[in-house]
Amino acid sequence: MNILMFIENHDITINGLLLLLSHAIMAMEACYIYPRLQRSSFAIAVGSLWLFINDAIDYLFEQYPIYDFIAMHLVPIAVFTVCLSFMSILLYYIFGSILKFKLFA
Repeated sequence: MNILMFIENHDITINGLLLLLSHAIMAMEACYIYPRLQRSSFAIAVGSLWLFINDAIDYLFEQYPIYDFIAMHLVPIAVFTVCLSFMSILLYYIFGSILKFKLFA
């Protein structure tokens, strides 16, 4: 979304670049850590709780990235974000049940 906001606003900000960089590093970290983790119901529950708390902090306490587009469409974007969070947990559970081997081992 930051890249779309850079294009839409014709402005690249330090906050946007740092947000983009931090999310890219977290994605690389997930690819590195995933093969080394043990999958358990407790871990999925804690991760899910953390994810939904993050969504609540972002949109209930307005800690989301400051872009005019987001402020104008806050409720639909918040609902979409929570749906994406739910779908990611569901896909993790489904793929974890189907794939019995580690992809990056």
